[in-house]
Amino acid sequence: SRFCEYPEIYKTALKELGFEDDIVNIEEGTIEGGDSIILGGTCYIGVGARTTLSAAKEVYRKVGANLEKKGIQVVAVINERHERESASPSKPTTEHMQAMHLDMFWIPLASGLVLAGKEIDNRNVLRLSEQDGNIVSKEAGTFRDFMNEKKIELIEVTEQEQKDYAVNLLNFGNNKVLVALSKNERVIREMESRGFKVIHADLNKLVGGYGAAHCLTAPIVRG
Repeated sequence: SRFCEYPEIYKTALKELGFEDDIVNIEEGTIEGGDSIILGGTCYIGVGARTTLSAAKEVYRKVGANLEKKGIQVVAVINERHERESASPSKPTTEHMQAMHLDMFWIPLASGLVLAGKEIDNRNVLRLSEQDGNIVSKEAGTFRDFMNEKKIELIEVTEQEQKDYAVNLLNFGNNKVLVALSKNERVIREMESRGFKVIHADLNKLVGGYGAAHCLTAPIVRG
């Protein structure tokens, strides 16, 4: 299928950009880009309809030690029901698609500030580590509790705002973001009140594919 060709396309592009030595092959499970976000000292890997826990553990196996040397821990943010149901021939459903990736319901705006939808209350956090050569996971509470522990402030969006891709924005840093739809006026006002410059892309047709500004990009170098 065409889907199977995507990794090779990405590899070719990364090689052209000079990142050949940074390519990591994930050989167990599946993982998609919107399910991997680094904020502060934590690498969050969403596990649900499109990314499996086995792939999250494989990421840790391959790069966990290097991340920890940089002071970054790896955690899985898991919706166990969605991961289990995703294997069914009748799935995914609209429910799965609305929260298929971490960046559909949770996105960092600044070091201690995120936009978040109600899906955070359906997710639990597992800390990943290595023990006697095995990758193990340890429960760390709900996603909301984990963020509270990290003193991360939440700007919470409604279910409808999440469905309208209020969370799936592109963060340029320096308090500048690009949003997919101008109709999320409340969320836009909230960001502007905190000093963010909001750029409007109005991706009205592109959001029909269950994705928006963040889904259309692939960050390569972290600032």
